[in-house]
Amino acid sequence: MGVVSNSRSDWMVREVTTRLGLAPYFDAVVTSAESRIRKPGTKPFLKALKTLNVRREETVMVGDTFKTDIVGAKRLGMRAILVLRNSHLVEQDGVRADATVRSLVEAASIIEGWLEAG
Repeated sequence: MGVVSNSRSDWMVREVTTRLGLAPYFDAVVTSAESRIRKPGTKPFLKALKTLNVRREETVMVGDTFKTDIVGAKRLGMRAILVLRNSHLVEQDGVRADATVRSLVEAASIIEGWLEAG
């Protein structure tokens, strides 16, 4: 798993994941501070894919911002799950999330279903 963040501080993202005890779960942490490109630009996504050594078509982006997380992932041919928090925008200019959820637990269930379906 990886984190692709629009944070302007690479250190902050790494510090937060460490303090929350989440760092061991992420094999890639990519920030816009590090890549110098903000999502929905593709460079941060591509760096995460390369670090994780995975193909875009076998990857799912789970994010809570349609215009950056979902649009960026879909530009690369990734699946994308939108976590509905503050915005209810789920489609724009022909781009649509593959699924919408209200929690990360729901996202995990959807991914499990996709894996089982092959």
